[in-house]
Formats: sequence, C-alpha cells, structure tokens
Amino acid sequence: MVYPDISTRLQRPNLAPMLKRVESMGISCELGFVQRHCHANGLSLLRFAHSPIEGLLAALETEFSAFTEPDRLLLKVAPSGEWMCVIRDYWFEFHTTKFAAVAAEDEVRAYMVAQLGLLTRVFMETLRDGEKIFVYRPRTPRAAGARALALRDAMHRFGRPVLLWLDVARHPDQIGTVEWTEKGSLMTGYIDRYADPAPTLSFDIWLRVIKAAVQLRDAT
Repeated sequence: MVYPDISTRLQRPNLAPMLKRVESMGISCELGFVQRHCHANGLSLLRFAHSPIEGLLAALETEFSAFTEPDRLLLKVAPSGEWMCVIRDYWFEFHTTKFAAVAAEDEVRAYMVAQLGLLTRVFMETLRDGEKIFVYRPRTPRAAGARALALRDAMHRFGRPVLLWLDVARHPDQIGTVEWTEKGSLMTGYIDRYADPAPTLSFDIWLRVIKAAVQLRDAT
C-alpha cells in the first residue's frame, strides 16, 4: 500500500491549541510533522530529532550537558547537502537546516551550540512545569514495559509530567485509543503503524490519539 504524504492533507490550524499540549521526545519526526501541519509551532528540542531511548535516559541523567560542549557535536553532510548534527554522547541526530553549499562547519557548530542550549533550557522548564504530555514513539513497536517505566522515572527527576508511549495496535478496535498504563504518569496510545518515511504518517489517526490523550489527562 502507498501512503500519501502529509503535505497532501488538509491543514487544520484550529487544532493548534490541542497539539501545543503535547511535546515530542522522538524517535521519529511524525508528531513534529502533525504539529507543523496544524500550525502548532514553537520551541521544541526533540521534535525533529532522532533520539533513541538509551540516549534519552543518558541525557536526562546528565541534564543534556553534552549539548553545550562544541567538541561533542559531530557534523556531517547528508546526501541532501544539509549539515546534520550528531550528539555522540546520546546518539541523537538533529537537522540543522543549514547547507554545506552556503554554511561552513565552524559556523554551523556555533549555531547549533547556541540553539541546543536555548532549546534544552526550554525543554527542562517544560518538564518541571508538568503541564504537557510528552510523546515517545520507540524504534520498533513494543508495549509500555520496563523501558517506558525507566523513561517515565527519568523524567520524574524534574517534575511530574505524563509520558505517552506509542505502540502499534494489536487489533483494529485499538487504533486511535489511549489508556493509562500507570495512572497519572504513563499512557499507552495505539496507532496503526510506524511511518517510514515519517511524512507518510497516518495523519488522522495521530490526531485521534492526541485528542484521546488530552481528554484522558483532563479527566483524571
């Protein structure tokens, strides 16, 4: 089956307030594409980052300290010509939106140190505030077990935010639903599939999951 790119979908700016109540923690850019398509933009550290859970746990443990140290940022040029930034300590990879044809490596490094420093401060404040739902889509489908609990616990060093762990539904009735795995702190949401590439995500199903998560949080 060929899935349509999100750019072909109807934009829904009326959903921006709902989508601003969630924050991506990786590993895919899917949620970031949904938010951007619905005009729910803002400062977000991991929205368009590749962030494996092992790296997230290490980053939370060290309060993302490697982000502000220039010698820990590895820059490489993607086939598209864009500079990509890799944080070796955490195995994170970021788009820089800077291209090798017009930007030198030292220039991009300085930009990313400043950018990541700002976004990290905002991210940590949002964790402490505890108002947003933080969304994590693991590399491969899996239930919200020990790894999800470890991530939730690492987040709770800073505050009491809710973690929404995304799994692939085991049967059709689960698609688009959300349930508490640990009431008040960990949710599981069910989508139909993990998109590859990310722009071919199931747009309407993502919207259903986010709406269900927000409603569940508000009802608790």
